[in-house]
Parts: sequence; C-alpha cells; structure tokens
Amino acid sequence: MRRRITLLLAMLLALAAPSVTRAAWPVTGYPLCNVPEDLQVPVGHPDQFCYFTGCSGVLTLYWQDGRFSNGSIYTASVDDVAPADPPPVVPAKLFLQRPGTQTPDGVANVFVNCLCQFCGPYVPVFVWTDAPDGAPSVVRARHPGGCETAAWDTNGVIVAVSAGSQHDASVIHDLHGGVIVTWLDDTVDHRLVYAQRLDSLGTRLWGPNGVLVGTDTTVQTRPQLAPDGDGGAYVLREDLRAGVRTLALFRLAADGTIVPGWPDAGVVLGTAPLEAPGPLLRVGTSGAWVVWSEPATLADNSTAIRPFQTFVDPLGEVSPFFTAAGVPVATGLDGDAVATDAAVGGGDDLLVTYEYTQLLPEPSASSTDLYVSRTEVEGSHPAGWPVGGLRVTYEYTQLLPEPSASSTDLYVSRTEVEGSHPAGWPVGGLLVCGAAGVQRQGRLLNTTVTRPGWPDERTFFAWTDERSGDGDIYALEVRADGTRPTEWPVDGLLVCGVAGTQQDPVIGANAVGGAFVAWRDGRDAITNSWDLYAQTVSGDARLDVPPVVPTRLALLAPRPNPARTSVRLTMALPATGSVRVDIHDVAGRRVRGDTFVADRGARELVWDLANDAGARVSPGLYIVRVRAAGEERTARVFVAR
Repeated sequence: MRRRITLLLAMLLALAAPSVTRAAWPVTGYPLCNVPEDLQVPVGHPDQFCYFTGCSGVLTLYWQDGRFSNGSIYTASVDDVAPADPPPVVPAKLFLQRPGTQTPDGVANVFVNCLCQFCGPYVPVFVWTDAPDGAPSVVRARHPGGCETAAWDTNGVIVAVSAGSQHDASVIHDLHGGVIVTWLDDTVDHRLVYAQRLDSLGTRLWGPNGVLVGTDTTVQTRPQLAPDGDGGAYVLREDLRAGVRTLALFRLAADGTIVPGWPDAGVVLGTAPLEAPGPLLRVGTSGAWVVWSEPATLADNSTAIRPFQTFVDPLGEVSPFFTAAGVPVATGLDGDAVATDAAVGGGDDLLVTYEYTQLLPEPSASSTDLYVSRTEVEGSHPAGWPVGGLRVTYEYTQLLPEPSASSTDLYVSRTEVEGSHPAGWPVGGLLVCGAAGVQRQGRLLNTTVTRPGWPDERTFFAWTDERSGDGDIYALEVRADGTRPTEWPVDGLLVCGVAGTQQDPVIGANAVGGAFVAWRDGRDAITNSWDLYAQTVSGDARLDVPPVVPTRLALLAPRPNPARTSVRLTMALPATGSVRVDIHDVAGRRVRGDTFVADRGARELVWDLANDAGARVSPGLYIVRVRAAGEERTARVFVAR
C-alpha cells in the first residue's frame, strides 16, 4: 500500500523526464482551446510572479464560447513552463456556467495579505455581464480568495442593483484588498456611467446602486478605468452634453466622491472624439494620459482621422504642454490615423501605437494633343519625322496608370510629459511595420528587461497582418531609444501564418525578454469556427524558446490559493538531480512526501490535497517544502472547504 501511494505522488508531481525530446513551443502556436463551438474575443490578464532568483510571466485569458449557448465562460493560461505536447482537442477550463448569457468584461489583480514571500500576494478579481434568460443584465464580480482573504460565491456577487440593465464593466484594485468597478447603467430613461467599490468580502461600500460618475445625464459610453494610486480611480467616458460628443475625465476618491478640486462635470477634453475606436486611459506616477481619435481638417480643407493626446495631473489641471483640446500624437501625416493601444514608459512618458493609412494623391487628368505622322512607301519615316509622330495634327489621348491602392501601416509615437519627443523618436511617428497590405489591431507592451547585457526598457508589439492576403500574427520589439534590435526582421517576426485568419492578439510579458501572444485562430474555421492559440516570443526574436533554467532552485507561488480540489506550484531546478518534496500542516506534522529525480529546468508540482493515506486533508494552512541542489524553498497553501 505504501509503495502505491508513493507512485501516485510521483505521478501527481509530474517531474519525470519526458521520454521524447520536443521543441519547447510549436512554431504554429499552442492550442489553448480548439473545440468545435465558436469562441468569442478573449479578455487577457497578464501578470508576473517574482522571487529572489527572478520573475516568471503568465498570461491568463477568459472568453465566452457556444458550448452551453453562451451560458459559460472558459479560461486558460500560458506561462514560462514548456507546455506538454498538445492533445488533438483542448477544451480549456470551465470558469463559470450560468443560465442565459455571460460576457467577460475585465480582470484586476488585487493585493491580499499573505504570510510569506513565497505566497502569491495577488489574486485576480473577474467581472462579467450576467444576463439570465428573460431578465435584465447585471454586473457580477468573482473573487477566488487568497491567503487571509475569504473567497466570494462561485457565482460572484452582484455589483449593484438597478431597475435597468448593467453592462460593459471595467475593474481595478483599490489598494485595500477590494476593487472599484464601473459600468454602463441602462434604463428606459438613461444610459449612464456608475461606479461601485467592493471590499475584500464583496460588501458594497458605495451604496446598493453605486454612485453616478459626474453630473451630466446625457447618453454616455463605456467607461475607461485606471487606479489613481491613492485608493481611488480615474474614470474616462463620453457623453452628449450640449448635443455634441464630449470626452470627460473624472477622479473618484476612495469614498466614491469626486476628488476636491476636480469639476463635478469632469475635465472636458477633445473637440469631437470618435466613439469607435474608443478613447484610451493610461496612468503614470504623475497623472493621467488620455488618447482619442477625432476628425481633423487638412491644408486642402479635406478631413482625416487623427489620434490626439493630453495629460491631466492629479489635481485635475490639464498640462499646458498639451491643452484640453489635445495635441496630435504625430505630425506630418497625410491620411487617416487611428490609435489602437498605449502604454506608459519608465519616465511617465507615453507610447501610442496607431494604424496609418496614407492617402495617395488623385491622378491628374490626361490631356489630348494633336500629332501627325509621315510614312514613306517602303514603310520608313523621313528624316525629321519621329516614329512616335510629330505633334500638331492628330488627336492622341494619353492613358495614365491607375493609382496603386494605399496600405495601412503600423506606427508608434513616444511623448514625454513636457510634450517633447525623446531622441530617436520622430515627430511623425516611428514606423513599426510598413509591409504591403493592412496591419491592424496593433497591441503594445512596455517592459523592463532584467536579462544581462540587454537594455532596461523595451516595447513589444503584436498585430494582425494581412500582407499574405488573410490575417497573420506578427511581432516586433523596439528599444527605448527608438531602434530595432538587429535580430528582429524589418517588418516584424511572423508569429503564426498558417492557412486561415489569425486576429485579435493579446499580449503579456514572459521571462525571456519578450512576450506571450495569444490570438483567435481560424485555421479550422469550417469545422471549429474560432479557436484560441498562443505562442511565446523571446527578446531575440525566437519562437522555439527553451525553458528558462535558473542558477538557483526556485519555487513559484501556488495556484489557486486557496485550493479546493488541487494546487499547482512551478519549480525550477538549476541541474538534474534528486528532489525531496514534503507537505506539513501548521503544527509541523508531515502529511505527504516523496523523493524522486527530475531534470533541470521548470516543472510543475501538482498536489491533489490528499495525505499519504490517500485521504483529503482538513481545511487549513499547509507548508510545501522542496529541497534540491543543496537548497530549500517553501510555499504556503491554504486548503479551503
């Protein structure tokens, strides 16, 4: 009996060397979900787990699909551990299933109180629009609990009550274990933006209905939300005050009121912002950046779409370098440009990526001229008479070539708080990709790279690229000085170019200086509709990225924590050798353990919450102790009921 239990633990720990050597990642992408039912656009949540030997990245995705008539939300994640060979069908993990339709809206990391440095101090709080059949939709929030924070109900908590419908929610942490949520509230009389604060137990702190953001009550659009660093939030939304589209920025205090000094009606920005694409809100340490697109009048009195930006300080004052009307993200453009993403750099400067479609000049009208030709009997032309005719006596209409179709290219601009562009960043924008065809859905991620010999800051781009005729996924990195690392191709690295359309990229930082990229994939569109695939890209432009091998033993945070059915911990070994794993309760009694040999690199530990006898352990706190290579690491796991 003892031998059977030991073998079971070894299988659960899944640390034996693989029998077949394989590439770390398939070059065509790793399937996260490829069931036959259609998959909607995913919501991404990047994160990093750091410990004293370094950091590991993870990208978690949530989406709605048709397996239960859209009454379900699924989730999957990718991290720096080399994935197993994918099975033919990957169903992903059912996150939520309820009657009616559930639509994922957003995720926020929330700090919880943990007892040791190896516990994961952050847990994700997920918000979604819940629309039971025949009933108005509501916004719900779900908190998995963690360390000393109790978990909320599996079906989440209702964020606010209202006579109408709530939808299009956003969520951020409040720095105190809870979250702030904004949403659109629809009734027969209004469409307004409301906000609510939930504490770590899911209690509503801003009343049962939440608080109305601002005093204007005209029709409003989905709010953008960002933390202000003081327990409150910046809220950006559009309305129709005075009968015209207006962009307004608000700052809410921790009690739900407008921060003193800020107008109750918000700081009005822009002159004619477009609802689609929507505005972008990004926050640094010294204030809030706002980016939007609106029509601009060109020198010839024609109009084109342009991205604009401005900066508002924590006191509600618009920077004099930008003004409330904003300044163009880039100058010298002669076509349409639309901002698709933005990020704050290390010096509080702003990076904006935009799609630029150059407008080619109209062709000039062809002219009709008079020519004469003279030809002798033997077919030659006399001296002085050109073979192309002598201009004077017959009509000749020249056919000018048709203009070539303009393409949409991807650019990025970098602007400092005082309104200038750093050296290496042109005022007209830096070209990311100028390949033939259309580059769209540009996404960017600004990261600090800790790899020796690399610049501290890089910006990673991923986009949908139609140079081949359908959608493919490409990526590129740009250094902080605006240069492209030489290992990256001029117009980007092909991340996935299989037959069928790939689009809707989502990105998150990894541990090899690059990023994870996930996307909706139509390679099996006839039978599967949209699937979800992912890939990891290194900072030196490689797809086949080997696992990161640390110089010391490392043990990442347990997940999920608290655990109800099983718990996973990622371990990284500096060398192949013997590993000892013991699990103790808080009284120091060992409840489970084993010794085995494992290869160097990252591996996943899986504990099914059973003791050596095979019985489930009691709820409470447990310590996982891993010893290998002459070192020891511990992590704490809370087992819930």
